[in-house]
Amino acid sequence: MQTLARIILWSLCLALSGTHAADEAAQEPPFEFRPGQTDQFAGAQCVMRISSPAAGLPPVVIWRLSVEQRTLAQGKSVLKPVDNAADDSTFELQTPEIQNGVVLKATLSCRLGDSEPTVDFPLRLRGPNPFHVVQETLKQSGIAVFDPLGATAEALKELEVPVEVVTSLSDTEEAQLVIIGEGVPWDEGLVEEAEKLAQQGKFLLVLRPQAESVWPLPLSAEGVSQFRFNQLADVQRTAGGPVPQTLDVQFWDAEQTTRPGWALRIENEKLLLTPGKGSQVWQMAEYHTVQKGRCVFLGVPVMADWKSSPVPRELLAGIFTSHLTIQAATTAAAEAH
Repeated sequence: MQTLARIILWSLCLALSGTHAADEAAQEPPFEFRPGQTDQFAGAQCVMRISSPAAGLPPVVIWRLSVEQRTLAQGKSVLKPVDNAADDSTFELQTPEIQNGVVLKATLSCRLGDSEPTVDFPLRLRGPNPFHVVQETLKQSGIAVFDPLGATAEALKELEVPVEVVTSLSDTEEAQLVIIGEGVPWDEGLVEEAEKLAQQGKFLLVLRPQAESVWPLPLSAEGVSQFRFNQLADVQRTAGGPVPQTLDVQFWDAEQTTRPGWALRIENEKLLLTPGKGSQVWQMAEYHTVQKGRCVFLGVPVMADWKSSPVPRELLAGIFTSHLTIQAATTAAAEAH
């Protein structure tokens, strides 16, 4: 068992070591947009972050938001320095409203002062509720949320996601999708109950817990297989997968030193999953069971940025949709036999 855990940990560390190559810029623009900002809320006051090593920047950003040369909005915004980031500044812009389910591709053109060259940045404007198109199907599937802290359940209910809040994982008989809320601490009893549900064929989505929590992975458990450790960008390349292919998952990668995900360590001959930060973390982990159950661990925080960006809720909506697709395929296969 110890040898298996060490082999897995060594191979994963080796895989991580080659995933962070730096890109060389062909030409330096007067400033650049920080990564992870392509997806923004429609009908909202959005905060954009730029970086420039130049001193004495003009205090105003002149911006224009357009689609195929048609102006959607334009204006001037005050440039505000970012604390503890000498090269970074932010400015605000108001985006137009669109319907839920629509993704509007636009171009944000900006310059610092009247004489500065213009820098273009692609934006995707998204409505506030990506769950509305699958709400009825989710009702039929059944979603249970174990969330003593309340933030996860409240956020989903505000978007009319049909969830049932439970006080124990043993109260999830009718649900096929079970969510363990963000920030909920893991203990031995919770882990045991969750693994039982996966063995029963349920889909568990485990959100990022408190920092001191650990989850012993059931490497040698009977009926458990297909352990996977991925970055969101890697999962995104699979068509029909849980991460939408048009989503800017660099939202969580702006700073490699603070990049959130799962850290792995060996303790008492067990491979432990625990929340961590830095370049040597995995953003998603999962395992399957022979009863068609799945346990997916999402290592990036979603509730912490729920209202500041559409990326967290679009990611959850993608995971839900993927679950519905898999559930429908499993049901059809069972009926065929």
